[in-house]
Amino acid sequence: TAVSLHTFVLTCILYPHWIPRAQKEIDAVVGQNRLPTFKDRPRIPYIKAIIRETLQWRPAAHFGVPHQSTADDIVEYHGKEYFIPEGTIILAVTWSAVFRSSKL
Repeated sequence: TAVSLHTFVLTCILYPHWIPRAQKEIDAVVGQNRLPTFKDRPRIPYIKAIIRETLQWRPAAHFGVPHQSTADDIVEYHGKEYFIPEGTIILAVTWSAVFRSSKL
């Protein structure tokens, strides 16, 4: 949760133009007298998109789910070929992706 909130705040700093739209949606659905609840989710699609984008942009887990290769394979990455033997445990480094601009 802390990593996701940190990412969200940093994203707000980098892309402040979408904050007014998010606030407008919350105010229209929830008002100013209470916090959003799970019952509000169907009526706040923009907020749901922001949450999904935050979790996708900088996942809290550094590594994805481990996979095991089922056969020998050759993978090309940045113009180089790499041999992956059968039975190799493969971990995707989710944070290695280049930051992409958000289209919220």
